[in-house]
Amino acid sequence: MGIGGKESEIRFTQRRDDRHNGLYLITRHFRAEQDLSATVASREIPMHTPDAFRWLLRDQGRLEIVRGFESPDARFLTAICRK
Repeated sequence: MGIGGKESEIRFTQRRDDRHNGLYLITRHFRAEQDLSATVASREIPMHTPDAFRWLLRDQGRLEIVRGFESPDARFLTAICRK
């Protein structure tokens, strides 16, 4: 999958990590202007799905999803969470 032009934007930020002298935190922010997908082994895979977002919140963020609200077209999810 390529990223380019008008369909998306990538921004990098850097800041000093106060936990130890000489460490820096570099974060990357990606914003898509349209739905993106990748083709892997001839299979199209959506890059962002509500199920993937739930997985990130639960398994990676260790948050409990109290309530979720999907958009009418099921493309977006807003979640209320607690730690």
